[in-house]
Amino acid sequence: MTTGSTRLGAVKMLLEDEAGRRVRENWESIFSDKSLTPETQTAEFEQHLYDLLITEMEEGYRRKEVLQKEKRKRTGRSSGYIPPQMRVSPDIGRFIFACFKWHGFSEGQTTANVEVKGLEDLAEAFNFKIDPMENKRQFISGDERKTAIEKEESASYNLRIWGLIIGGLFITFAIVIRYLMRRNGM
Repeated sequence: MTTGSTRLGAVKMLLEDEAGRRVRENWESIFSDKSLTPETQTAEFEQHLYDLLITEMEEGYRRKEVLQKEKRKRTGRSSGYIPPQMRVSPDIGRFIFACFKWHGFSEGQTTANVEVKGLEDLAEAFNFKIDPMENKRQFISGDERKTAIEKEESASYNLRIWGLIIGGLFITFAIVIRYLMRRNGM
């Protein structure tokens, strides 16, 4: 990490803050602050953030292992509930991934030397599935959100959805009847 990476320092400080790291606005302010370096869309920052997330994942596993050992010493068994030790919660992790457009995994989306498998493993460790549609929804503007809501409330949209539901039920019913007719030799 370079000495001029004040943005990454802010991310580390936020990870240390128990209550602050769960607030999405804190993350948004770090990523949007123009006074911090480097810029968020550079390969340098993406690579450093990826490395930081890997380190955080490994530390989370170490913390869990320590808790498991302590529990085994106290109770003499390895089973039982141990709270998650990942400081990056699923909703914040999904936001961090979506912020850098890592959810699509096309070659042109990230300029950093980040492996797709590594990102998927990180997402799994932080207990969320990388979902491009969910990530896209996090970044839609107010106008786009209003358009989507109005579309869902329109009569033609609702008629189309009901048509799909009834059509699906009719096709399912026809398949079941056809199966019963063939099975019984009718």
